[in-house]
Amino acid sequence: MTKREITIVDIPSPGILGGVYSDLILALTHSINSLGFEVIYERRLIRTTSPVIIFGLYREFINNSPQIQLPPNYFNFNLAPILGTKTPWFQNYLQCVSKHNLIDYSHSNISNLSKLSTNLRPAHLFNFGYFDLMPFKGFERGESYLFFGKLNEDRAQRLKSFQSAGLQLNVLQNVWGHERDIQIRKAKAIINIGKYDPNILEVYRIWHSLCLGTPVYSDAGIDETLAKQYSKYINLSERLEIDSFLIPPVSPSLYKKETTFMESVNALLDFINQ
Repeated sequence: MTKREITIVDIPSPGILGGVYSDLILALTHSINSLGFEVIYERRLIRTTSPVIIFGLYREFINNSPQIQLPPNYFNFNLAPILGTKTPWFQNYLQCVSKHNLIDYSHSNISNLSKLSTNLRPAHLFNFGYFDLMPFKGFERGESYLFFGKLNEDRAQRLKSFQSAGLQLNVLQNVWGHERDIQIRKAKAIINIGKYDPNILEVYRIWHSLCLGTPVYSDAGIDETLAKQYSKYINLSERLEIDSFLIPPVSPSLYKKETTFMESVNALLDFINQ
């Protein structure tokens, strides 16, 4: 790179949700900056000659169908599962994604996108890795499991079935920042249930929990490569049932010991540079 400057764009949500990507943006900004780059943070698409990493680009499509043509120095970081059934606005988003540089978390996503375009732009698989998201002591582990995220009918029914079977369980919705992170830190373990059925393993939520030192029990999802990669760091089941919690949790210390966020950041910068 001739200019040691990178812009991170976090497109605002048109709804009430906020802070969805803030933890990843924080980790990226800190890591990239520690490598000697100036990181510029924006809440809108801007014109610049420096590399641009975009989060939440799909939000530009929710209430309209814009024709977005991004320059070659722009990279879309997609954290949404790319599955068969989606609304028309999301299909418009996918058509846009397939024509631009892509950063993604799932082999399955990249494969599905390749079917949408015969001229798929380069794609990079981001592997995450441990980053200390809460570098201070305290908040001892409790006895209750925790689910955090938006409830839909399937999630609500399954969580209720766990509670009816005697599982101590807390549920957080629309709670963000340190308030949410304290509850994650205090939980016995996180319960991760996919938003969709079928679903792709929600690595971002899992990464967030492991980086806060909390074990995870999760549905495996349909991306077999991704599930295999994370099977050594979390408790994976094809579909979580009450008996899944009889198995002792995998310690998050293994993820901390064997992975590093900086390694993924260096690989990402190499991709951008190429």
